[in-house]
Amino acid sequence: MKTIKSNKEDLFFCHLGNGVSVCDRLRKENGDYIEVAHISYERAVIYYNSISDESREIIERFALYGNINMSVTQPYPVLNVQTYKIMNTKDLINQIEISGIITRAQLYTIIRRANSGDKDAKSVCFKENTVFADEEIKEIELNKLRKEARKKYSSFGWREKNVLQGSNLKLNLCCFRGSTPVYWVLSDNGSFEYYITREINVVG
Repeated sequence: MKTIKSNKEDLFFCHLGNGVSVCDRLRKENGDYIEVAHISYERAVIYYNSISDESREIIERFALYGNINMSVTQPYPVLNVQTYKIMNTKDLINQIEISGIITRAQLYTIIRRANSGDKDAKSVCFKENTVFADEEIKEIELNKLRKEARKKYSSFGWREKNVLQGSNLKLNLCCFRGSTPVYWVLSDNGSFEYYITREINVVG
């Protein structure tokens, strides 16, 4: 499920059992949001209602680069997964920003390219576009953080430990320091940024 606003429509991307349905939350019919388009598994777009050129461009870009998961309990992509390993880095970053989620494979692809001197990979910054780590990355990273928090001589202070004890824990990818990912941890108790070299480094 994903929401993208244009100047004239409030687009809502969701999975209703077959591909991705795109609805406009500003228009209703029989009590439901009007479905303006549908994106098939193979990323073909069919339009059902009139929309602005801006929204049409958003839908076309999503069909080209985007994806959503089936549900919270079924974290599997609805649309055919793009062969991002042969994408240029700018297109890969664009795909990640549109979907709002970065997978472990995508992350490692960017890291490998950054290590190889790819300037676009080294300068990736998602701070203006919220990009969440997928469940696999989130589990790996939070386990590292919790292990550090339990140490007798932890590098974490009260703030970091308090954030990790909060509910609604989320993990965003902010940017890279060279080829090292910088993450932003958020919970109901606050947030902090960090990156890992030989040890966990808290930013700020």
